[in-house]
Amino acid sequence: SSIKASSNAFSQARDKVEEGLKQNFNLINESYRQIKISQVQSLGKDKQSLFYAAANGYFILTNDLALAESTIDRIIN
Repeated sequence: SSIKASSNAFSQARDKVEEGLKQNFNLINESYRQIKISQVQSLGKDKQSLFYAAANGYFILTNDLALAESTIDRIIN
């Protein structure tokens, strides 16, 4: 299932979610091919991370940074 949302609506929703996440998780942002990839990392002992990004209308969510980057490559090419 998919839902089409304007980039402005998506950005506003993402910003609200990120504010909530910052209370209990580390949020680390990096750029890959001029696309922001956010890493959500637990503050506890378990240092597993989730990565998410938005590219050309697609939302990417994974626990593997390399997979996020290769998915971005496929989307933008």
